Parts: sequence; C-alpha cells; structure tokens
Amino acid sequence: PFKSVFKREYSLFDVWVDCAERIPVLFHYTAEKDNGSFPRSSKYSLDPEVSLNCQQLKYSTYYKSGYDRGHMVPANHFDHSEQAIMESNFMTNINPQYYTLNRGAWLLSEEIIECLRDVDTLRVYGGAIMGN
Repeated sequence: PFKSVFKREYSLFDVWVDCAERIPVLFHYTAEKDNGSFPRSSKYSLDPEVSLNCQQLKYSTYYKSGYDRGHMVPANHFDHSEQAIMESNFMTNINPQYYTLNRGAWLLSEEIIECLRDVDTLRVYGGAIMGN
C-alpha cells in the first residue's frame, strides 16, 4: 500500500509524501525550547527538489472549498530558523484541511506543543487520515 510514499528530509523536520495522493501523510520533528522570533512567511511554493508528480498541482488557496492549506509541521515551531520556516511552506508539507479542523483541534495541538516545548524537548510525530 505504501509504494508511492517517500521520505523528504528538510533542515529541521521530515515528511513522508504520498506521490499518488500528492500530499504529505506522515511527519516528524523535534520541538525545542522557543528561542526565536522570525516571522512566518505567507509565501507558499512547490519544493524544487521534489518531482512535480509528487506535489499538489498548484499552491494557491483552496478558495471557497471549505478547506485551508494546513501545515503538517507548523512554521511557528521553527521560529529560530528562516530556512525551516521557508521549507514548512513547501506544498510537500501542506494538506487540504477542513477549515474547522485547521483552526480548531489542529491549531490547539500546535499551541500545546508550543507551550510544552519550553518545559522539555519534544519529539513530535503525526500524520493525515484521509477520507470522510
């Protein structure tokens, strides 16, 4: 079943991309103590190191679809690295997420990690469940 999945290693995180679906399905990173304040970029782009056959066809918004561009690995957890922030906006790290998930439970999980990383270093793993 995972014949079309490959691991893409970035500077501070990894994603496993399903080429058949053109989305990331798993991710891993280490969340360390907050020690930066680089701003999150609003520029999304295709990863120049990944085949176009393994990425979403475009990086524009999912306008009026009910879905947001949802980061698997959040840029804010790397606000000490401009490179990692830029990499987090590659479409290989973006999934269509129903807007209530992206702005609700998913956001809450990012905020919990944001707080707990100041207590101790966290190894974070996650992934997508596709379908209804």
